[in-house]
Amino acid sequence: MASSSASLSSSHGYEIPWVEKFRPTKVADIVGNEDAVSRLQVIAHDGNMPNLILAGPPGTGKTTSILALAHELLGPNYKEGVLELNASDDRGIDVVRNKIKMFAQKKVTLPPGRHKVIILDEADSMTSGAQQALRRTMEIYSNSTRFALACNTSAKIIEPIQSRCALVRFSRLSDQEILGRLMVVVEAEKVAYVPEGLEAIIFTADGDMRQALNNLQATYTGFRFVNQENVFKVCDQPHPLHVKNMVRNVVEGKFDDACSGLKQLYDLGYSPTDIITTLFRIIKNYDMAEYLKLEFMKMGNGDLESWGSTKNRGAPPPAPPPASSTYHTESSDKQWTSWLVPMIVVANVAMFLVVMIVNDCPKNHNSSLEGDCVAKFLGRLSFQPLKENPLFGPSSSTLEKLGALERSKVVNGHEAWRLISCIWLHAGVVHLLANMLSLVFIGIRLEQQFGFVRVGILYMLAGIGGSTLSALFITSNISVGASGALFGLLGAMLSELLTNWTIYANKAAALFTLVIIILVNLAVGMLPHVDNFAHIGGFLTGFLLGFVLLMRPQFSWQERRRLPADARGKSKYTVYQYVFWIISAILLIVGFTVGLVMLFKGENGNDHCSWCHYLSCVPTSKWRCDNR
Repeated sequence: MASSSASLSSSHGYEIPWVEKFRPTKVADIVGNEDAVSRLQVIAHDGNMPNLILAGPPGTGKTTSILALAHELLGPNYKEGVLELNASDDRGIDVVRNKIKMFAQKKVTLPPGRHKVIILDEADSMTSGAQQALRRTMEIYSNSTRFALACNTSAKIIEPIQSRCALVRFSRLSDQEILGRLMVVVEAEKVAYVPEGLEAIIFTADGDMRQALNNLQATYTGFRFVNQENVFKVCDQPHPLHVKNMVRNVVEGKFDDACSGLKQLYDLGYSPTDIITTLFRIIKNYDMAEYLKLEFMKMGNGDLESWGSTKNRGAPPPAPPPASSTYHTESSDKQWTSWLVPMIVVANVAMFLVVMIVNDCPKNHNSSLEGDCVAKFLGRLSFQPLKENPLFGPSSSTLEKLGALERSKVVNGHEAWRLISCIWLHAGVVHLLANMLSLVFIGIRLEQQFGFVRVGILYMLAGIGGSTLSALFITSNISVGASGALFGLLGAMLSELLTNWTIYANKAAALFTLVIIILVNLAVGMLPHVDNFAHIGGFLTGFLLGFVLLMRPQFSWQERRRLPADARGKSKYTVYQYVFWIISAILLIVGFTVGLVMLFKGENGNDHCSWCHYLSCVPTSKWRCDNR
């Protein structure tokens, strides 16, 4: 395991960087980029070197190739005939005027056909003025001097220089190419290692040979043993297994676990750039559909850009919003425009105006008995006296005439249509305003996520379910309002949360909030003159319909279904979603059938449940209940 001190140290006693110690001195020894290397070998053989631009990512052999080519061309005259500059340090116009121009004017005795070589590393960092001056120098001394420019991006080199140079492109090295070179170094330096350690070196290098050699030397120098744990300690990058687990949790819909893993990385001090860079490397080789890989790449790139523009670069991304206010859609581009819910609101308001016109309080009301109409300046739209209707609305007789729910007319008069018409009537402005505001807040979001068809069916069936239960238990009063349908939407939100449980973040908080809202509204329904049976019937109907209509496919199913037919993919829905669907569908069919049969046979629900009337009104010393 011990290595020779002579092999690791120079005569001055300090450790020589392995990237310099094992730098190839011949073009043929350069690893990777076979096309580029073969072109340089031809130049080395012929001896006639043109001006060159070597472009490509860091650590791919650009500088090494130029140095090796210069060694082969000039041989013993290398020191006198080569000027090497790092343009990122010497990037101004003065460098061109002084160092470069003076070297180009210098007289050096070289073999016939050979030229002095000026090497400019990181030439894309030179200012525009310096590049313009360099262009003129290249023209003036073209007979005696050749220029070799190494850069990451050739587009940053001005066009006049590009037109005077041959462009040689380098690409990142493959894992096998890096591994081959690492094995040479490992054997030469007698490095103790395990294969997993070299795999970690290759992963952290990401095609950069210089990075791979530096990481290898740093790990061995610090720990005297190269394994995964030591490599990631030295490189200070998120462990790929940790990031891979995060990706797996996202694909499987375990968002809480994925967010927990992300928080752990932030607590360890990793920046967004570190995490997303590692994420990209993991995604490239992860076993998932190519379409889904692209989605990960797009999201990661967008997040990296947004985080990079903030002043606090170390701050974590904003936390995801709670599931009670934001849904994870089936596809990022699949969100409906809400138009049905606004139309329902408009229809309810229009229907209320029609009712008020028909009511015509100034004409049909006897003011000597109950008092004057309210807001008489509205004419036919004025309201009944507050003693008769404190909600600023029409008379009960008008509502009854236009379709209010009245058990006797449904059962004895065979007017089943009242189960539907009552949903569109309201007892007053206060009643209408409360219901429509609730519909806007709840209904629009549901329609945006699930479309007008499913929300429309849900709204109507929940309203009918509420009307049916109300008619079974409330035998002496009329009932109007869309509250049953609204409670159906609340019930559907609850069942949608349960059946699609795995795709939500902050699911427990969302469930708690939603349950509290539902319980508070049901408790309010136990006050007098409130038809809580319509609320309960609508809620139960909507709750069951949510399992039937609002199921979401498993995460990534939308992408997997685009794969070839013989490709193996996940089922669209989970087993428990199918179980919920079947049970809910059966209960809906049985419930509606039993309820409607009992209603049209004239059955009174209170005869079968002596305590159920307390669900709609609890008598106290302040009020009495006459719902039965």
